[in-house]
Amino acid sequence: MTLAAVALVLLSAALHVAWNLRSRQARPTAAFFAISIAASALLLTPVLVWHAARVGPVLDAIWPLLLATSVFSTLYNVALAAAYRTADLSLVYPLARSLAPVGVVAAAVVLGRGELLGPGLWLGVPIILIGTLLLPLDRWAQFRPARYLQAGVLLPLLTAAGTAGYTLVDDAGVRGTATVTALSPLVAGVLYAALHAWATTAGLVLTVALRSQGRRELRQEIATRFGAAVWVGVISYASYGCVLVAMGLAREVSYVAAFRQAGVPLSVLAGAWVLGERVGRIRALGVALVTLGLVAVAWR
Repeated sequence: MTLAAVALVLLSAALHVAWNLRSRQARPTAAFFAISIAASALLLTPVLVWHAARVGPVLDAIWPLLLATSVFSTLYNVALAAAYRTADLSLVYPLARSLAPVGVVAAAVVLGRGELLGPGLWLGVPIILIGTLLLPLDRWAQFRPARYLQAGVLLPLLTAAGTAGYTLVDDAGVRGTATVTALSPLVAGVLYAALHAWATTAGLVLTVALRSQGRRELRQEIATRFGAAVWVGVISYASYGCVLVAMGLAREVSYVAAFRQAGVPLSVLAGAWVLGERVGRIRALGVALVTLGLVAVAWR
């Protein structure tokens, strides 16, 4: 893996933590993220214009996948917004980030694709699960079911479910886009990302519109936090763009995934130093185990 690829992946991790930190500070609503993703979609629209002749055939081939990823991505954004209005960044981010690959592994087993799972997955997932059990604890005496049946834990779980869902769908979507267009995986990934952004925007706008207070929330977000929402959207897709370029530079994609896990400890440091969150020894141990497990999963 080249030094440039490592630098890009670490930059991606830092940017990912940055937009999550800004989101936690904003205590976002679904309308906030609707604006964010719409800004990202507009930013990526030139890609669709450049490949305009290919967009139609791609839509014909993968529209069910775009519909599915819209549902999962909307779930992700709505749950994440609620989680950041409820709990600390140092709890939500590691939980949501770590439980997503566990969900992907579970789905692969259910779908009969367990033979595709490497030894790193079987080693990493149990470590991740142990780490996630520690994250909500301030004292060992709190280790009981009631501690986990609270919004600060259940909402990141929903966020992770959304991530696992769109991850599986997007994997098929990128491959389908590459097959239809005969583009390289990197370029097909960028084209699919643009379609993904618009599909997610549609899902979020529809969700906001259907809520009784949704339109009022959207007007309020535009009036008071439009700039922050756009910043979050631009930075989130800038983070994704760094990963795409790094994948093009790296010989082994699993190394890219491994280095991306630097975001987990970074999120905890950001929560403690910037937001003043209390991170005790048990949570710190949980973060260390989650990070180790994620690296094992990525380095399969």
